[in-house]
Amino acid sequence: MPPNAPGSGAGPAPLLYVHPRGHLNDLVVPAGALSALNAAAGPKLGRYAFEVTDEELRAARVVAMDLHWALGLTGLEPLLARVRAVNPAARVVVGGITASHYPEELLSELGVDHVVQGDAEVAFPALVAALLDGREPGDLPNVWSRGRRPRLERIDAAGFDEVDPLTAGWFPTLALLRDWPAAAFPMSATLPVARGCALRCPACHGSHAAVSGEGVHTLSPEGFVRQLERARALGLRSLRLILGKVPSGRLSSLLAAAAGRGPFEFPLGLGLYLCTPPSSTDLSALQAAFAGRVTVSVVPPAEHVPRPPAAALAREEAAWREVAAAVARSDRLQLDVWAGGSPGAAAARAALGAHGPRVTVSLAAVWNLTRPDAVRRPTLPELREALGPVWTFYAGRLLSPALEPILAPFRLLDELPEDPAAAPAAPRPLAGWQALLRAHWQAHRVAALPGLAFLAVPARLGDGGAPARRFGETRLHGALRASALDGARLRLDAAVALAPRLDHDAVRLRGELRLGPGDDAVALLARPPPGAE
Repeated sequence: MPPNAPGSGAGPAPLLYVHPRGHLNDLVVPAGALSALNAAAGPKLGRYAFEVTDEELRAARVVAMDLHWALGLTGLEPLLARVRAVNPAARVVVGGITASHYPEELLSELGVDHVVQGDAEVAFPALVAALLDGREPGDLPNVWSRGRRPRLERIDAAGFDEVDPLTAGWFPTLALLRDWPAAAFPMSATLPVARGCALRCPACHGSHAAVSGEGVHTLSPEGFVRQLERARALGLRSLRLILGKVPSGRLSSLLAAAAGRGPFEFPLGLGLYLCTPPSSTDLSALQAAFAGRVTVSVVPPAEHVPRPPAAALAREEAAWREVAAAVARSDRLQLDVWAGGSPGAAAARAALGAHGPRVTVSLAAVWNLTRPDAVRRPTLPELREALGPVWTFYAGRLLSPALEPILAPFRLLDELPEDPAAAPAAPRPLAGWQALLRAHWQAHRVAALPGLAFLAVPARLGDGGAPARRFGETRLHGALRASALDGARLRLDAAVALAPRLDHDAVRLRGELRLGPGDDAVALLARPPPGAE
């Protein structure tokens, strides 16, 4: 598409999609948001909250946002405020799994204009068309408006075959970034081969029939191949497939169809979220269908909800042991088993046996973070309290090497080898922060340091003093009590507390620091935890 063609994402557009900040990786955009926007006709533009401009907000007549992961709530609210301040006439539409749990609250408490619940493709195009035409949308399935509670309608099988969660030319930055490798929560394009799940595992976002309507849709073998061909035509270098616990027969037909048209090559790898054990024939088809590295990720069947009957569980565990053995013999396959906790991880390791480095069992505890699911529905204030401090994990790791010993075991919260809360006790200067970190983790499965704050301290390096980067190597409390460090002098009497402000595009630490004539550096020091001396 030429750079300035309608819908190319080259400039402001009447339909603007903005992905809120606040996630564990803000660059990951949900597949459902892409398929909904791709279903809408006309020029559109996609932006991350950290890059959207006021000019683009002012030009938009419809601003769409996703609230898929509950973590996005902390960025959605300031983003809404920014839209209202810059362009109060714009109509704001929010969709996603978490939004589908809270449509009434989003309308009444946050001031959203419309909430799309469940399958967005059913009515999002008609909703956008009406709003761009200046018409009220009326009663549309799956669309909440003030005073209107919609009927829920599922997309049909033929419609699901035609959704497009892969095309992103109208979202320029995403199109550039989604093939970048990442250690955790990669930005890879995602293809939902199945939507919904017959299971109700609390840790899985596939279990949301209560807010989307009953039934599970799976791509037809022909539709699956068309999507893979689309991915190839787009030049995607990586791809994730969401299959869940599809019936064994459907899994076999999907892989056989792909093998017949393959091999499809994704140089950075292909991932499958799959809880149905593939047969030996399926594994052969999988390797014929896809060139390069293929990773299968599974939740142990013992953790499925409802738990399989004893005989069925034994069969599934035996089938996964066969898969693990086959993976160990392969030079391209990888099996990642995601357990919900340490007992589950130990049981999975025992069930699978030792199969070498190509088979890993790790904690996927982050998927159990406080959020709405098939059995729980926290209030919005509870979500804010649980998820609001997530920025402190990243700020602590970036700005305070002194906090590194207690934060490091949590890594990026994806595929943890052991429970990070079981790490050895920290020395006294860090013990208070470690206690807060463990408490928040145990309550919400979010690594955060509620109350984390920083001081900006004027410093004088002096003749031959240490480089400024050495300031980050101070001890947490020792630095506050010291007046000299590595030959530099810290003017603690002039220290200024940096107050965090959660804006729509970033978390900012703000404070007014007055530098003296001899000050030639600024040290950032983490303050003691709340309640500490």
